[in-house]
Amino acid sequence: GSVFQLDHVDLYRMRSLDEIEDVGFWDLFDQKKALIVVEWSNMIPEDLWPLHFKKIKLDIQVNSNAQRV
Repeated sequence: GSVFQLDHVDLYRMRSLDEIEDVGFWDLFDQKKALIVVEWSNMIPEDLWPLHFKKIKLDIQVNSNAQRV
């Protein structure tokens, strides 16, 4: 099988786009084989995301029974 890097980033507490630069977030996208899981990706404007990566969006909502769907 294919070996790839798995990275997880949670942007929930991000206060500014400058913060993301300081921690090297964009460097993750220089990897040749990578799966980058980003929570709260809506904190970054759509036009800033690298075009060479396929983006899959999962939208988790809470229903009336307090269950995540």
